[in-house]
Amino acid sequence: MDRFAALLEALTPETLTTFLAESPEAEQFAALSLLAGQRPKRMITLPALRTKVTAEAGIATWLHDAALAASGDPCEVLALLQPPGPAPGPGLSEILTALRRGDTDAAALPHAARALAYRLATGGFRKTLPMPQIVAALARITGQPQAALALRLARGWPKTARTLADLTGNDPMTALHPDPLPPPAPIPDPPESLGKVADWAGVILNGGKLVQLVLAGGEAALWDLDGGLIALDAPESLLAFAPKRIGLLALLPAAVPPTIASLRPIDALSVASAHLPKGLADRRKTLTTLLRDAGRTLPLAPLTRQGDWSQFAEDARQGGLLILNNARTCHHWPAPRPRFRAVLVAAMLSATPDISLALWHNDSPLPLTRLPLTLPEPDQSAVLDWIRTHAKDRFGPVRALPPELVFEVDGAALIPAPRRKLGVTLTDPRLIGWCHDLAGVQADHLPAPDLAEAGAMALDSQDQP
Repeated sequence: MDRFAALLEALTPETLTTFLAESPEAEQFAALSLLAGQRPKRMITLPALRTKVTAEAGIATWLHDAALAASGDPCEVLALLQPPGPAPGPGLSEILTALRRGDTDAAALPHAARALAYRLATGGFRKTLPMPQIVAALARITGQPQAALALRLARGWPKTARTLADLTGNDPMTALHPDPLPPPAPIPDPPESLGKVADWAGVILNGGKLVQLVLAGGEAALWDLDGGLIALDAPESLLAFAPKRIGLLALLPAAVPPTIASLRPIDALSVASAHLPKGLADRRKTLTTLLRDAGRTLPLAPLTRQGDWSQFAEDARQGGLLILNNARTCHHWPAPRPRFRAVLVAAMLSATPDISLALWHNDSPLPLTRLPLTLPEPDQSAVLDWIRTHAKDRFGPVRALPPELVFEVDGAALIPAPRRKLGVTLTDPRLIGWCHDLAGVQADHLPAPDLAEAGAMALDSQDQP
């Protein structure tokens, strides 16, 4: 119990893995069930426990209240009113068994473990972990496939489970497991090394991320390409697919909740648990037929034109491109990051200095972005010294500066921002370097309207698969 109390003080996936590796099976199951939210029923109210413990310790009410005002944790105060028990004391599974019997006596525990036992007895234990972390930890200690465990626990922790075997055995949803598919590889340089352009087809990503949708028995499981379960659903409109099992590769818009209706299918990976070895065009025809027979109006993601590699590069500028061939090999072709030479107009001096960069418009610098000043030495020291000696106005920690120093910066996308003076904003900005040879007037000017529109279609790097 004291080991579990110590774990809660620094609960991370790494410390949980260490705890589980060094614990017997009963302790493993008890810890995971608690962190999954399976708390025991409240055995005693906090006022009743306070009355019991203070009476046994001979502590006056005013003294308890003063200690509580200093600590703020009633269970900790009550635990410290009793002398510590021998270490290590009973395990977590033994304490939970005792609590289920109605035994709330935790005097034989060390102080930290006793406070935890009192929280469990009074219903005050609230520490939990997200289910994906529980699944990952369970997969590490049992050796079971993470996809199978994710499906078993998708609807919550089984109320009847008493051992790890109850969580890992009898997988009833094998048909909903994802098809093995490697994540898209980066596009090689040069792209021509992939061979004939006619062997490849492209799909413009436009703010979406790749997922797999597996349909079986009237249920649908939505997976990311790392094998993580995103959602488990039973869409009424897809019941016509049962009893077939169908695996689809699709795009899920990043800004939309993970629902079946928001998918744009790209390819049929398998039907009835058998892979489709035909060409991409034939597989997409099969997919169209299946959707039509099911009465489903789920539009397929359109493929780009197959001209030459330069055509693919042009399409990638629209927000990133996925290219795939008949062997289901995928490559991700990201949208180019817009790059600017911007002039320094302000800085905030702190432990990590921030700088504000601007672009010219009608002889006035308009702010483009603010980002940390991170340059290699000696440039970092030289710029900081220049900022200290050239500050014009001060606004708290912010220093207004003359537009003389030019820096190169890029970002994931340039998107419209009507509330900003510049009219656009640069997402995920990155400082590339200091342009020593450029004067302030040589910085870039406000981008043309068509550039802002193109930037609005660029894909944020966080949404790229």
